[in-house]
Amino acid sequence: MTTSVGVDGCPVGWLAISVTDDGEWSHGLYESAGALLDRYGDAGRILIDIPIGLRDGGTEGRRCDDEARTLLGLPRENSVFTTPARPSVLADTYEEASQTNFRLTGRKLTKQAWGIVPKIREVDWLMQQSQRARDVFVEVHPELLFWTLNGRCPMEHYKGRGKGRSERLGVL
Repeated sequence: MTTSVGVDGCPVGWLAISVTDDGEWSHGLYESAGALLDRYGDAGRILIDIPIGLRDGGTEGRRCDDEARTLLGLPRENSVFTTPARPSVLADTYEEASQTNFRLTGRKLTKQAWGIVPKIREVDWLMQQSQRARDVFVEVHPELLFWTLNGRCPMEHYKGRGKGRSERLGVL
C-alpha cells in the first residue's frame, strides 16, 4: 500500500496530511522536516510546499517557477515568488539576505520569501544530507494543485479572501 503525504509549514513546524491508496487518511504536526522524513520516509511521495533545488546565483530563475507562472497566467502567476539563492537563506537578517540575493541574482528578496527562509533553509539542508529525502520529497505549489483540480484552469480569486477560499473549497 502506497502512502502520499502533503505538507505545509506552520508556526510550530510542519502540518502533514497522509492518504493511503485505499483512502485512509491521517494528519499530524511535526517539529522538523527531519521528523517528517522519520515518520513518512517509506511514503511514495512527500509533497511539500517549499522551494527545493536552490541555485547559488545567476540571473535566470528556476525553470519550474517560470513554467508554473506560465500555466497559472495573470493574476495567479504572482503567487509564485522568486526562489532565493542559497547564500541568501543563510543570512541572519532580511537586509543582509536581500542584499546578498541582489548581488547574486539581480533581484532583491521579497518579505514573503524572507518569512519562510527558516523552512527553506531546513529543507535545503535535509536535501543535501539525505538521499532518502531526495528520493521522497517533491516540491509542490498549491496554486498548481488547484489549477489541476480545476480542469487545468487557474483559480479566479485570491486565496486570502472569502471568494477565493470558497472557490478552493468548491474545487476540493
